Amino acid sequence: MNTTTQIKILIFTITLAFCNFQSVVYGQNRATGDTESKAEKLFKNGEYTEAQKLYSNLVALYPKEPVYNYRYGACILYSEPEKSQAIKYLNFAAATSESPVEAYYFAGLGYHYNYRFVEALKYYTKFQSNAKNRDLKK
Repeated sequence: MNTTTQIKILIFTITLAFCNFQSVVYGQNRATGDTESKAEKLFKNGEYTEAQKLYSNLVALYPKEPVYNYRYGACILYSEPEKSQAIKYLNFAAATSESPVEAYYFAGLGYHYNYRFVEALKYYTKFQSNAKNRDLKK
């Protein structure tokens, strides 16, 4: 084989590998999007035990995502007897600026359930001062 043929084969192989990589990444993103939308729907419908399973997977894949952490922590509060497990996730979510304001409420609730009233009051106050009227009514 001459050099030109070898270069063509190499370029073809690299192109093929790149196409396969992109389809794997796209497929994973689509699967994550499906999981996220199912989890969000379950969470909003109050089906916390089912949503917890999905958010557990999402937190495992994206441990730094504040929304996944806050919702996973909230699911733990509503579906697990051991409420202290939720604090780790709720703390992380409440500490980031990208979190929804509800993360403060659920962090307060997590501390409240664990009889840590000073921390609970801190997060409840933070929620109350940052939430809109509709969030406060909810």
